[in-house]
Amino acid sequence: MDILMQTTVREFYKQRAGFFMVVILCGFGFMTPREHFGIAVFFLTSSPLNFGAFSTLYVGLVWFFWNHLWKSRAYSFIYLLRLLPLRTRLVELICIAVGLLLPLILYFIWIVFVAAKLSLWNSLLTRSLFLLLWTGTLVAAGNYRLTHPNTSYTKRTVRSFLKRKRPVSMPLWTIEWLFRERGLTLLLTKLGSSLAIAATLWYYSTDEFDLRLPAVGLSFAALANLGISYETYRWRVEAWSWSRTLPLKRRQRVLDIVFTHFLLLIPELFVITRYGLSELEVIDLIQLFFFTCSILISYHGLLSFFNLPLENSLKRLFFPYIVLTILIMYQTPLYFLTIILFSIGLRYIYAGVR
Repeated sequence: MDILMQTTVREFYKQRAGFFMVVILCGFGFMTPREHFGIAVFFLTSSPLNFGAFSTLYVGLVWFFWNHLWKSRAYSFIYLLRLLPLRTRLVELICIAVGLLLPLILYFIWIVFVAAKLSLWNSLLTRSLFLLLWTGTLVAAGNYRLTHPNTSYTKRTVRSFLKRKRPVSMPLWTIEWLFRERGLTLLLTKLGSSLAIAATLWYYSTDEFDLRLPAVGLSFAALANLGISYETYRWRVEAWSWSRTLPLKRRQRVLDIVFTHFLLLIPELFVITRYGLSELEVIDLIQLFFFTCSILISYHGLLSFFNLPLENSLKRLFFPYIVLTILIMYQTPLYFLTIILFSIGLRYIYAGVR
């Protein structure tokens, strides 16, 4: 079971991390809670075929990936599952189907919440039938693929009409590597960080608070990005280690690291702007964004200077984070904390970069 989940479900979210990243940006960066609520009401009050058409698009994406993956030569071992009893095989396929349909199931839970709030229980029956239908369809299609092995799939090459050279940029190569090799980690990190920022700024709008509340909330959201910062560090010292022979100045290497972290925080910038623009001034939003970035820069400086594994680096970060939270609660100016964190991080990065 673990092998199937890792080779199929995890691979799906890993390879489609860019797609889900765009969905998260659209859902949390542009759409308001009122719009989310209105879409759910539309699916509940309109024809059930509308929800069916919406779910069909996602199921088509899932099945195209699933069929393409299992027809590749690297997955020829998967056809050994047909030797299992039918009951065991169906249980395995149901788990795979549920794992692949998890985003659709989570969105249906949101629709159930809206239906409970508006007492539209009668509309849920037909919508829930679509979930059962698509789950059964994927299970039947997967079982057919197992019982009819086909690994003769050949990749077709399409000649691009947009001929362009790849940019020679270490930050862009780092982002590309994260999407290709750490797509699932990147997706979960941005989802957790976006939820934390959106929840903090939403709570900020419910009463009269000062800048300390969003500062504490965004410092917590920055902690969600520490894993991504660690991955960029490991990539730089391992896969990118040959770049030390390039004629690059140390200052340029430091600027590349800082720019990489700015690019990593672009989704958070969208969320901060979307949920905070109506409640905070522009200068406060800028302070919050650079404060979040300064936490990552200081953490990356800790990694660069001491060359610590992830577990030890997080242990060393616990006490400074408590001190930082206390300083925020005692109304220390946010720009002052940002300057201090940036200075510490840049100093350690400059000393650790070779």
